Amino acid sequence: MSHNLTLALARAQVAAARLLDNQRDADCLDACRDHLMEALAELDTLEALKTHRVDLRYLSPCPTGYDTILGYLAKHNPGVLELLDKEPDATRVDGVKLRDVAKRRNLKWVKVEASPWLKGFGIETVTAYPIRLLADYFGV
Repeated sequence: MSHNLTLALARAQVAAARLLDNQRDADCLDACRDHLMEALAELDTLEALKTHRVDLRYLSPCPTGYDTILGYLAKHNPGVLELLDKEPDATRVDGVKLRDVAKRRNLKWVKVEASPWLKGFGIETVTAYPIRLLADYFGV
C-alpha cells in the first residue's frame, strides 16, 4: 500500500471517529468525505499506474489530496489529452473556472512543479487543485 493511501485512510478513520462522537458536526462529515475521496483517488491512481494507462509525462508531484488538471485527466480521461496536440494553454480556461469555484467553496489550491510535458514548453509551475474539486468539475 502506498504512503499516500495509508495516510488518507488514517485521516478518514480519525475523521470518522470524530463524526461518531458528535454526529451533528458537519465539519467532521466533510473531513471524512474529503479523506475518503483522497484514498479513492490514490487507489485509482495506483490502479492506473499498475495497468500502465497513465502517461507519466503529464503528471506533476502534488501534495496528498491534490492534482493538476493534466494529471487528473491523464488518470481519469486520458483520451482528452490527445486533443491537446502540443497546446499547453488548452486547460487555461478550466484553471480560471476551477479557481473561481474554489474561491466560492473556500478551498485552497497550490503551486507545484510542472509536468515533464509542460516543462518542454518552458512552463515550470502549475496549479494543483483539491481532487474532489477536479472530480466535481470534470464529472469523472
